[in-house]
Amino acid sequence: MESLLLDETGDLVMVDGDLQLTRDMDEVEQLLRTLLQTNKNEWFLNENEGFDYSVVNGVKQIDEDALYIALNDVAEQIDEIESIEDVEVEFNRRTRQAHIKAVAYLVNGESFEFEEVF
Repeated sequence: MESLLLDETGDLVMVDGDLQLTRDMDEVEQLLRTLLQTNKNEWFLNENEGFDYSVVNGVKQIDEDALYIALNDVAEQIDEIESIEDVEVEFNRRTRQAHIKAVAYLVNGESFEFEEVF
């Protein structure tokens, strides 16, 4: 499977006028990043797609169980990911930002680490 390659800001990547593609593990990582940056219920064509931002937005303290459930809900949206584990959360109460580090375990036995700031 292949997808169009996106840069860190979500823009399409072009080289010499040609759109670039991503595949394999890079494609799965890109899809995970995209879903984590999409608020669940935001996209009218599929309101179940994305991450439940109510778990992290505007809260005074992160409910780690709810965060774990929301992350694994995203994992269920990606066929290649079996689960998201080893979740580490650093929460800045002053800025109310959560820095998440975790590991995505794939159905083929591979895994990769990822980080996201909410």
